[in-house]
Amino acid sequence: MRVAFAAMAVILVFMEIMPVVQPSLGKQTYAMGGAESLLPEVSDAMAQKLVHNTKYASFTFNDAYKPALSGIVSKATASIKATTFEDVSKGVTVTDAVNNIDFSITPKIAAAAGKQNANRIVYPLQDRTGWLVYTMQSTQVKEDILLDHANGDTMKLTYTLGIGTDYTAKMLHDGSVGIYGYNLPINGDVSVGSDQDAAALQALKAKTDKSKLFFTLPAPVVYGPGKSRSPVSAAYTLDNSGNELTVEVRGLKHAQYPLTIDPSIYVETAEKFMHGNNETNIDFDVADTLIQKGKTTGARFDQWNTTTSLPESVWGGGTAAAGGYLYTVGGTSFNGQIFSAAGTDTYTVPT
Repeated sequence: MRVAFAAMAVILVFMEIMPVVQPSLGKQTYAMGGAESLLPEVSDAMAQKLVHNTKYASFTFNDAYKPALSGIVSKATASIKATTFEDVSKGVTVTDAVNNIDFSITPKIAAAAGKQNANRIVYPLQDRTGWLVYTMQSTQVKEDILLDHANGDTMKLTYTLGIGTDYTAKMLHDGSVGIYGYNLPINGDVSVGSDQDAAALQALKAKTDKSKLFFTLPAPVVYGPGKSRSPVSAAYTLDNSGNELTVEVRGLKHAQYPLTIDPSIYVETAEKFMHGNNETNIDFDVADTLIQKGKTTGARFDQWNTTTSLPESVWGGGTAAAGGYLYTVGGTSFNGQIFSAAGTDTYTVPT
């Protein structure tokens, strides 16, 4: 009887405190702690384009975007659309708004309902090892699998690719995956006026290779504390159907945590220029579709030497006045001069 009464007392106390404790436990599952430092910085501009639709339990990104009305590309603009859901099993769809084509990828992973955090959607993993995070950016949906610990030395993450019959997935030599479609002037959801037009379109597709690259999933990499490259290895494998993609991760037992496994979906825009020859001094900002002047990698001024008096006289140098200061760069000092031919030059001996 005493044991029974004690058990009932414990149950009653538990029932009393759970309504108080449960909300804080729920919030805690979405708090990523130090692991959040491995994610891209929050973008207020992109966050304004991410809308939570409570009726459909969905999140839509940049839904009002129309390429014809887009202006100069900047950090405040985005050239893709994306949709994901509170239920992670419904996947994420990325739309190339210029070509009007969709690509969806659905993770086969157990996770709690997604919640919005600025331009991110956060899904706590059911095994409590970490979080799946989608970050909405200008030309990509960036996915991070954040782990603060692991339950073993290996992990397999499987995804279903929603590419239909008009597209095909291919493993590329660098370990990435390309999504290719028909190399036609028009793609995507094409309207036809008659059965004859539809037949003509299909006949055209039958004669055309799927050689036009629309989406890229870069080879997965793993980053640890301080965003340093982790010794943990990750690689894609694509099944024979081309519809199921698996990320195989090895070496988790001896890794430093937190870490992030980083597959992402790119829409082909600025990043295609990175396949060319960047000789120097160019930054390819894929996340914001910008190609801009980069930091110099040679002949760099690490510091300025300040003085309140002018240095010794030099020739062949450069001088600039700005903001009430005089800047001098380079030049050669007079340390003697030889006249080897008659002329009108003169030389004044320094004091």
